[in-house]
Parts: sequence; structure tokens; C-alpha cells
Amino acid sequence: MMIITVIEDLKKVIQNAFSKIWTLKLDLDSFDFQNPPNPDQGDLALPCFTWAKRLKIQAPEIAKTLSQEISSPWIDKIEVKGPYLNIFLNKEKYFSSLLPILLEEDRPLLTFTQKKKEKILLEYSSPNTNKPLHLGHVRNNALGMALGNLLKSMGHEVLLVNLVNDRGIHICKSMVAYQKWGKGETPKTAGMKGDHFVGKFYVMFDQELKKERHDFFKQKGMELPKVPISKEEWALLIEKKGILDKNTLNKALESPKPLDQALMERGALTKKEKKVILELKKEEERKRKETLKELEKEFESQSSLLFEAAEMLRKWEEGDPQVRKLWETMNQWVYEGFKETYQRLGCHFDIWNYESQTYLLGKKIVEENLGKGIFYKKEDGSVWAKLDGSRNGFPLKDKLVLRRDGTSVYITQDLGTAIHRMEKYKPHRMIYVVASEQNLHFATLFEMLERMGYEWANRCYHAAYGMVTLPQGRGKLKSREGTAVDADQLLDDLEERCGKKILENGYYETEEDLKTNASYIALGALKFFILQVHPQKDVHFDPEKAISFQGDTGPYIQYSYARIRSIWRKSLPALQKRFHKEEFAYHLLRDPAEWELAKLLSQYSKMVEKSAMEFAPSFLAHYLLDIAKAFSRFYHNCKILQAETEELQAVRLALAMATARILKEGLAILGIPVPERM
Repeated sequence: MMIITVIEDLKKVIQNAFSKIWTLKLDLDSFDFQNPPNPDQGDLALPCFTWAKRLKIQAPEIAKTLSQEISSPWIDKIEVKGPYLNIFLNKEKYFSSLLPILLEEDRPLLTFTQKKKEKILLEYSSPNTNKPLHLGHVRNNALGMALGNLLKSMGHEVLLVNLVNDRGIHICKSMVAYQKWGKGETPKTAGMKGDHFVGKFYVMFDQELKKERHDFFKQKGMELPKVPISKEEWALLIEKKGILDKNTLNKALESPKPLDQALMERGALTKKEKKVILELKKEEERKRKETLKELEKEFESQSSLLFEAAEMLRKWEEGDPQVRKLWETMNQWVYEGFKETYQRLGCHFDIWNYESQTYLLGKKIVEENLGKGIFYKKEDGSVWAKLDGSRNGFPLKDKLVLRRDGTSVYITQDLGTAIHRMEKYKPHRMIYVVASEQNLHFATLFEMLERMGYEWANRCYHAAYGMVTLPQGRGKLKSREGTAVDADQLLDDLEERCGKKILENGYYETEEDLKTNASYIALGALKFFILQVHPQKDVHFDPEKAISFQGDTGPYIQYSYARIRSIWRKSLPALQKRFHKEEFAYHLLRDPAEWELAKLLSQYSKMVEKSAMEFAPSFLAHYLLDIAKAFSRFYHNCKILQAETEELQAVRLALAMATARILKEGLAILGIPVPERM
């Protein structure tokens, strides 16, 4: 937008000056404008160190010479501060150029005509059909939609894809549980959403498996070793090794602090001894993990429930009619539940892929390439991909692609799906929005594709993101199992909290307003809290902080927009008439708060581009926060409808409405709706 235009124009002016004064031809990229630390030093600063050595002239002298040579309608004045050329922009020209663009509703704010347009296939969400969407999916969905919108804003053709993990051992576990304990119940008879209903049986399978495991080891008279070891067990190890006596250790055990820390504070342990006991603990836990691993293998080989699930999968892959019918029925229940949740989250997809439709392609490709360099078969009948070296910093090793019974694994299915998509849709790039726990998985997948001769493997990108956690003690936000939080559960809780907040403050006119605003604010709170954090960092989601109308929150930005809309509704017809005729006295905008806000508004396209290029909506989120805060300062410093003259009222209202448009469009890119009243 404006700031980009201004900077490009100034770069050309300075480029011409260098050519004229020193006959030096420089690229426009050579001029790196900076933002001065305070307004007294101008709006833009150009450091002149870069050319001092080349011209054999001191940087302050270069700045001084340039200040005398360059001129532009955009420049009000130039000051030289040492090696810096400080430029003060012509505010009236800036306002008169910027605001008409922002106020012309039919005119798109984002035009990136100079950029190469691409067809991009972006996969996000990718749920399993054995349980409802959870808090981790919420981050995935928020990030996926935002990235898709950002890339579309850049002018790319974006196909949003949902790869549904609708088959596999995890699905079969729900099916086995339903067969054994479902008693013909349906979501309708149970009064549950379909995805929650099926998820209940997945949990049931896990609970019954735990009982089976407990009974298995009980019959063997074995007690499973615990990891990590307790403080008491650690102390016993230290005593047995003769490092410290029992009395010293018992006194340290009285402290609530970790054993090594308690011993150090009592002066009973040297730094060298601390290193020894930490290594002792680490080695004991390593041994226990190995023991547990071996015991678990023994249990799994004899588990009747796991055998039934494996048999269910085998029958599914063989096309057993009864198994397929149950699978279709339970999946349909889940899809109906997903549809409701996606609607609440504001998600949509252009393409739906199902692993059940592509996994055979992956299996077929592996079988066709067996023995041709990358795939080989082990003695037990399993098939592996031969890999070594590293990719994107992740060390690679041989990867299982077909189990010894011939069934495929996740990466086999992803292999087939990737090839299918590239052949059918022919995208320039494929982007996978998947948690960072899968970094190695995608490095392995892309390496396999490249070694199989697919040159487009280097145009596949894993848009990874961190975990989402909740603060402890949130009670109802915990699932019954205490392991995950359902997306529906979270949205219900947030909408309830927002509804109470609206009732307390009277921010509604009708019951329908109350319901709509509560859903808008809840969604804004949830998505913004997540999206303002860089994807590579973990999110510690706090519901109370998220719904606050103050601070760095979505509702704060939504409130800023609603406040501007309220100002517009309160403005007199004569003022609105002047507004629509665009009769504005830009020279009246002299307050620093007005100028600060305008400069921020002009950076909109720059921030959208930065967010899209770096696959990080957090940059746009923080930019919108900055605008909301700048508007707040403008609102408190400058009267709008109570300004001294109608001319000043109109031009300040124009600045406010321009702000509203940026906030609304920016939030829309993030997938956040805006209420007209709050």
C-alpha cells in the first residue's frame, strides 16, 4: 500500500541522486530505510555507512550531500544526523493519498501484481474418524485457514484440502469396541454428536486394554517398573552406590524440592557428585524404559483386544462386507459431528481426500519399486525404505512402509496421497499444516519422494506448529479422561463466558444479538490468542485472558472496530453526506496520534506479505493489535464527533473509518468475524 509506494519512489529519487552526483549506479534494494526510534528524528531514516568505503567519503558527508540534492512531493523536510539521512514526510499529501484508497469500498486493498502467481495446495485439519476435534486441531484449523487466506491475498490460487484419516488401526479400535459394547446404540438414541459418540468407544477400547494389560502382568506376578523413578528410589540407588549415607539422604527427602537440589542446598553434595547421581538416575530410567518396552511387546503379542483390532483392519483391507458396512456407518456419524464443529470454527475445504481412497496407491507404488534401490524386504516379510543422511536438519534412517502382514503404515498412505494430488491437481507447491511432532515424518516423506525421482518433492513444505496447552485447574475444560480438550467443549465454555460478560456490560440489543456476539467474540478470542503466537512456539491458552476486552486479545481488536461503527452510527446525516462525497480537509490532521495511526494503516499490505511469505499469521495479528492501540490513542487525544469544526469532524471520521476497514479485512484474513456492536 502507501508506505511501499512512498519508499519505492524515494528509492528512485536517491538512486538518481547517486547517479548524478557520483555517477554510481545502484540497485533499488541497496537503499535500506529504517524507522527512527522517535518522531523527532523523522519518519524514515537512511544510513549512509554502506557507500562510505566505495566512494571514499565519510558517511556524514554523503548524507549531507544527498540532503541538498534530493527532492520529492513526498518529502516535507530532510535533516542530517551524523551518518543518517532523516526524512520527514509531507503529511497532507500522505493523508490525501492514503485515505481515499482505504475508503473506496469497492477497491481491493491488496494488489500484488508484481508477484508470481502460483497454484498452491494446502492441507490442514486432517482429523481421525475415531474421536472429536480437540484443542490441537483448533490451532491447526486456525492456522490452516489463516495461511490459506494470506496466500489468496497474495493473488495465489489456493486449494484447501482436508485429508481425513478414515482408516487404520485406530479406527478399528473404535469399531471393535462398538461391536463388543455398543448394544446397537446410535448418536441419536444416545443424544450425542456423532464424533463424540464414536470417540466414546475409542476411549472405551483404551480403558479395556488397560484392564487387560493389568490382568496380564498380574497373572505373571509382575509389577511394571515406573518411569521416572521416585525420589525415594533415587535415594536408595545413591545409598547403594555408597555416594551418600542414609541419614543425609533422609533429611534431603524431607524437602519438597528435587533431591539433587535439596542435597546441594544442604552442602551434602559437590558439583561432581551431583553429575554422578544425575547420571545414575538417567541410567536407571533408561533400563526401566527398555524393560517396559520388552514387556509391552510381550503383552501386545498376546493381547486379545489388539488381535481383534488387527483382524478388523485386515478384513477391512480385504473388503469384508460386514466390516465395511460398520466402518461406513461409524464414519458417517463422525462426519456429521465434524461438519458442525467446522461450521463453528469457520473452516471450509475445496477438496476432501480420504486415506481409504489413496492408501492402496501408496502400497502399489511401494510394491512396484521393491528392489529398485529405495525399497527392500526384510526376512520377516516387512518392507522398508532405505534412507540415510539428513533432510532439513533431521537425521534419516530406514523407514517401515509395509508391515509383515502386508498392511500399510501412515507414511505409505501419505506417499500415495502426495503422488495422487500432484498428478490430479498439478500444483506448484504443496503445503502440509501439521504439528511439529511430525517434522521427521515429513522430512522422511519428502526424501522418499525425491529418491523415487519426483522432482517436485522440493516444492513440498511442512508448515509445522507447536503444542497447545491449558493452565492447570481449569476444571470443565478438561475432558473426562484428562488428556485432551474437545473443540466443541472449548467453544461452548468460551461462548458461555462471553455471554456472561456481555450480560454484565449490556452490550446487546436483542437476544439474537447476545447469541451472535457471544459466538463472534468467543471465536475471536480463541483464534487470536492462538494466531498471535508464532507457529513454531507453543501456545499456553488461558480462557480468561483470551476473552478480555483489554490487552493483547481478539476481543480488544473487535471492540475497536465496534467502537468505530458506533461512532459512525452516531454521526449526523450532514457529516455522513460530506463523508460520501469525500470532502476532506486533510491539512487539518496535525496531531501526532493521527499521523502515527495513518503510518500504521499504510503498512497493511507489507504486513500481509510478510505473514504470507513466512507462513506466520502472528505478524499480521500483532500488526492489527498495534493499529487497535494506535486508534485508542487517537480516540483519546482527538475528538471526532465533538471536534471544533465540521471539516475536522469529517476528516477524523474518515481516518476512523479507514481504520475500521483495515481491522475488518485483517481479522477476516485471520478467520475472525467482527460484531457491529459490543
